[in-house]
Amino acid sequence: MMLAFETSTQILEIPETIQQEAWQQSRTVSPLGHRWQAYLNHVCLQTVLLWLREKTGREPLIHLGSHAAFWEMVNGSAVTLGDDSPNVGSASQRIVLIPIETCDRTEFHVPQEWVDIPDWVGDYYLAIEVDADEQLLYVWGYTTHQTLKSQGRYDADDRSYSLTSTDLIQDMTVFWTMQQLEPEPTRALVTPLPELSAAQAENLIQRLGSPVIPRLEVPFERWGALLQQDWQRLSEQRQATRTPLANLSQWLNDRFEAAWQTIEVLLSSEPDLGFSFRRDDSSESAIRRVKRLQLGSVVDVLLVVVLEVEADERRRIWVQLLPQAPETVLPENVQLSLISATGEVLQSARSRSASNYIQLRRFRCAIATPFQLEITVADVRVVEAFVS
Repeated sequence: MMLAFETSTQILEIPETIQQEAWQQSRTVSPLGHRWQAYLNHVCLQTVLLWLREKTGREPLIHLGSHAAFWEMVNGSAVTLGDDSPNVGSASQRIVLIPIETCDRTEFHVPQEWVDIPDWVGDYYLAIEVDADEQLLYVWGYTTHQTLKSQGRYDADDRSYSLTSTDLIQDMTVFWTMQQLEPEPTRALVTPLPELSAAQAENLIQRLGSPVIPRLEVPFERWGALLQQDWQRLSEQRQATRTPLANLSQWLNDRFEAAWQTIEVLLSSEPDLGFSFRRDDSSESAIRRVKRLQLGSVVDVLLVVVLEVEADERRRIWVQLLPQAPETVLPENVQLSLISATGEVLQSARSRSASNYIQLRRFRCAIATPFQLEITVADVRVVEAFVS
């Protein structure tokens, strides 16, 4: 599985079994935008583990990042190589693996979690490019924690440290040579994170346990402290509150998830909603379903999805958000957004002071395309996941 060097880059072949395992594991991930991140991390970790075993004859240990639920929160994994025996070059080293898909090797970006959470800090950080089409993995450079802290540029918007390619050691033979020498200083000092009380940790877990991508939702000091103390429980909470997936292809076969009612059933109990529903100019053959959603403790709304199939089998979808009786208008500043599988906001609509509905422009997508509808107001966010 280990291939020849391309100049100074180590090229590894991704085994077919690892690729299939990665696809299966990533299917459980929510939000949809992080499924690809989970796939990249799985093939990266498992392929590099094979390489390290082959190269060293020893069994590397996974320190952090071994399953999809972890990669929903943070990109990357950490493995420990070596042991605590007194022989020169055998001291334990922690290696952080950061996979990317892009072939742009001008910069290396490392999430702040791997640099500023004391228990997560690595000795070496490997820059890894994953080519899923060719089933190849390129280890194109590395750096140390000390270099990231002293020379890395910190980006507060996405909480990452970055180095230009010229600041990386791009010859991986140097990395293996260093493992045979007296250990060099690799780690910089890291500021300790505050200790969260049990109540503070529980509050954060409940707040960040929803489908929202959590890492930028709270200040880093609290986010990092939570991950250091109890990332497993946060992961479990996110798994427990996972958004069920609505399969629109199943809707075409008259199989619907339990929460999605017909509009006719709803209108029989709330006839005043008929005016808004008549704004839909879809054909009579269109499938119409509605779901009641709770925004916080007091606000309920109705999410309407209208589905049609075009001649080329693409799905044509129309979405509307309505107030639930006895209310006749939506709360102000409710936002309805369409989110792609990569997490990009494709379009959105926002309610005004007296809006009795908001809606998205009709959109089309191919069979089996994942997407999400996100409804937010104040600090409340509800996400509904679909596959067309």
